[in-house]
This record gives sequence, C-alpha cells and structure tokens, in this order.
Amino acid sequence: MPLTLGADPGADGAVVLLAGVGLFSYYELKDYPDYRKLARELKPLAPLILFGATELNSARPASTTGPTGQGVSSAFNFGQACGLLTGMLIGLEIDLVEVRPSVWKANMGLPADKRACC
Repeated sequence: MPLTLGADPGADGAVVLLAGVGLFSYYELKDYPDYRKLARELKPLAPLILFGATELNSARPASTTGPTGQGVSSAFNFGQACGLLTGMLIGLEIDLVEVRPSVWKANMGLPADKRACC
C-alpha cells in the first residue's frame, strides 16, 4: 500500500501519512521536538512512502523583523522546523515536494484563510 507524507512544520504542525484519500497515521510535531523519535517511527514505513509534501513558504523578510506577519523568533523556529523535517526526509530517503498553500488547499477544498479551515 503506497503512502504519501504531508507535513506542516509550523508551531502547531503535524505530519500525516495518507493511504489514497484516507488517513493512515497522524503525528503532532510538538510530541517530537527533535524529530529523532518521529524518524524512528517512520523508518519501517519509509519504503512505502512515495514522497513527502510540505508547504512552500516564502521566507524573504519584509523588514528586519522577519517574514511578513512573523517576529524574528517565530521565523527562526519555523526555519529550524523546516530544516529538521527536510533532514529527516533525506535521511529516510523520502523525496520531498514543496507545494504552494493555494495549490494544496484548493485540491482539498479548503478556504485560503487558515483560520477559516478549523
């Protein structure tokens, strides 16, 4: 059974494994602060994972305070989480695809505003 990994490296982020259109497994990133435990849990499934998808985000600073709408600390934490996630996927030999939020939200029938999704 082929799986697809979806990841949101944000502060309240998660990693999900999808089997076709159904949820196979769900991991809240707050439970995996350095991703080692998550990598150990995903390792047996790695041969089944076709690719990992994560949100393509523009991290170009609008000013010296970091990306638009984020403070320096938030921008750093997000960047660190992206790096950890990328390193974990590389270590597990899972291809990574970056997808624009407008694309994945449209494909899932979700509104553009993340606050309206929940």
